[in-house]
Amino acid sequence: MVLTAILVYSTNLCADCARVKHLLSRFSAPYIEHNILLDEDAYDDLLRLSPSGPRVPTLIMPDGTMLIEPDNATLYACLAGNGNLPELD
Repeated sequence: MVLTAILVYSTNLCADCARVKHLLSRFSAPYIEHNILLDEDAYDDLLRLSPSGPRVPTLIMPDGTMLIEPDNATLYACLAGNGNLPELD
């Protein structure tokens, strides 16, 4: 499967999840959200990806890179890897 959007495993109770989704939206980065509280299959997928236990937010980038609970700088650096994002103020 070839990803064209970022997969975001999240919950609606997670402040870091909201922060990550806000940053992705700010830079118009396409993403697909999988709320592990509402989607049992997404929860099972996250368990397979992270055998030590589910941690949110977990992002799967289109190139396959997995980010677990990334801070803004880490996420921005990953997004900027393609050279298409502006400098942060």
